[in-house]
Amino acid sequence: MMRQSIRGKILLITLLSLALHSAITYIGLSILLPLVLTIPVATLVSLIFLLFALKAFYGPIEDIISAIETGVSSFKDKDFSIRIHKQRNDELGSVIEAYNEMAHTLCNERLSLFQRELLLDTIIQSTPVSIVLTDSKDFIVYANNASKDLFNHKKKLEGVSFSELTKNLPNELREATVQMQGGLINLSHESERSSFYLHCQSFNLNSREHRLYLYKNLTTEISRQEIDLWKNAIRLISHELNNSLAPITSMANSAKKILDSNNNTEILPDLIDTIQMRTERLKAFLVEYADFARLPAPNKENVELQPFIHNLLNLCPFNVVDQVPSINACFDPAQMEQVLINLYKNAVESGSDQAHIKLHVKCDNSSLLWCVSDAGRGMTEQQLQKAQLPFFSTKQGGTGLGLSLCNEIVAAHDGYLRIQNKKDGGLSIRFIIPTE
Repeated sequence: MMRQSIRGKILLITLLSLALHSAITYIGLSILLPLVLTIPVATLVSLIFLLFALKAFYGPIEDIISAIETGVSSFKDKDFSIRIHKQRNDELGSVIEAYNEMAHTLCNERLSLFQRELLLDTIIQSTPVSIVLTDSKDFIVYANNASKDLFNHKKKLEGVSFSELTKNLPNELREATVQMQGGLINLSHESERSSFYLHCQSFNLNSREHRLYLYKNLTTEISRQEIDLWKNAIRLISHELNNSLAPITSMANSAKKILDSNNNTEILPDLIDTIQMRTERLKAFLVEYADFARLPAPNKENVELQPFIHNLLNLCPFNVVDQVPSINACFDPAQMEQVLINLYKNAVESGSDQAHIKLHVKCDNSSLLWCVSDAGRGMTEQQLQKAQLPFFSTKQGGTGLGLSLCNEIVAAHDGYLRIQNKKDGGLSIRFIIPTE
C-alpha cells in the first residue's frame, strides 16, 4: 500500500477549504446576494471547516505523540513493556514502528541482561572465595554467602560498616585488610594454622570510589600441596642420595681392587679425594634439610635495633629506607639475622640490582614492622600462593626452604609474614613481630 504524506493531507484540507470558500462565493453571487455579504460568509464557513478538519486531523497525532512520550519516559524506569498499537499509513506510522521495535529490542536486552546477572550472582554466591564490595563511606554494597561465614555474620551484609565487621577477623587478616596489603597471610591460633590469600583493589564506579576485597581460604589446598611437596622432597632426597652414594660405592670398590692387586696405587689419593668431596656435598645437602626440620625455639633477648641493623649491613648491604628506630626489641638475633639474610639472598637471585634491595624497619605501638623489597622478577599469582610452602622454589635447583624457614621463624616469634608483588615491579615481603 502506498504510504501517504502528512504534508499532503494538510495540503488537501487546505485545498478543500479554499474550494468550499469558492463554492459558497459562487452560490451567493448566483442568488444575487451582495458581494460584501457573500465574501465574509464564505470566508467564515471555510475557516470553520478548516479548524474542525485540522482538529480532527491533529487529534490522533497528539494522542500518538503523548503515547510515545509516555513510553520513552518509562524507559528511564527500565520499563520497556509499553507498545503503541495504532497503525497509520504515513510518516508517523514509521515513527510508531521504530518506537515499537526499539522497545522490543530493549525489552529483550533487559531480559538477557537480567538472566546474565542472575547467572553471575548465582556463581558468585556459590564460590568459596569471600567477596566484599564497599563504597567511599566504607559501607558494604555487595557481599556473597562465603563472606557471611568468614565474618561470622548470619544476617545480610549490605549496608553494614566494613570497619566494624573486620573486627571479627583474626588480627593478621584484619591488619592486612585495613592496610589493603594483599598477598598470602598465614594465621596461627593455638595448634591450628590456616592460610588466606587476600586481594584488594580500588576503582571508580559511577564516579564514586569503591573497594573490592577477595579472601581465598587456602588452608585445605595448602595442606594437600604440602603432602605433595613432602612426597617430592622424599623423592628429591632419595635422588640426591643415590646420585652421591652410587659413585662413592663404585669408587670404594675400585679402591678395594687396587689395594688387593697392589696395581695403579698412584690413583688412590684421587679416588679418596673424590669420595671425600662427594661425601661433603651430601652432608651439606642433608644438613640444610635437617636444619629446617629441627628449627629450635627462638632464644629471645633484648636487642638494640640500630646496632643490630648496623652489623647486618656488613653481611647484606641493604639500602636502608628512613631512620632505623632507636629502640630495643625482644627477639632471637641469630634467627632474625637468618631471616633477613635469606630475604636478601632471594632478592639478589630474583635479578634485582643491589641498589634496589631495600630494608624498611618501623615501630608501630607494640609491633615491629620489617619490609624487604626489590626490583626483581616478582611472582605470579600461583607462585605467591605456594611461596611459603616447604620445598617449593621458583629457581631451578632451589631447595625451596628459604621463605618457608623465614615464615617458621617469624611465626615462632608470634608474628606473621606476607608476600606481595609491587605495583612498579619486584617483590615486597613484610613481616611483623611484637617488640616485647
